Amino acid sequence: MEQEQLDQVEQYILNFVKKKGCSYPAELGRDLMIPHDPMVAILQKMIKQKRLKKMKLGTINVPTKLWKRIGEFWNMGTYGYESFVRMLWVEIPEKEEF
Repeated sequence: MEQEQLDQVEQYILNFVKKKGCSYPAELGRDLMIPHDPMVAILQKMIKQKRLKKMKLGTINVPTKLWKRIGEFWNMGTYGYESFVRMLWVEIPEKEEF
């Protein structure tokens, strides 16, 4: 992927995550038509650059950003906490985290 294309993909990811509150590789990959492994590599790079933050899913409390989207996932047939824990969830870091 050329740098210009990569920049466009990264900007799309940032805009998408801002809009949705959080996202995961398969969701972004479907929209951008990028296979899972390259998408994870892009997200990991953005996390390392602190442009994105990996969400921490606790054992009891579901993060609010994820809870707001729970209806979407149920409509797709994704149920159960274990389904969510296995995914790489990303969000936009708070300003003070930079």
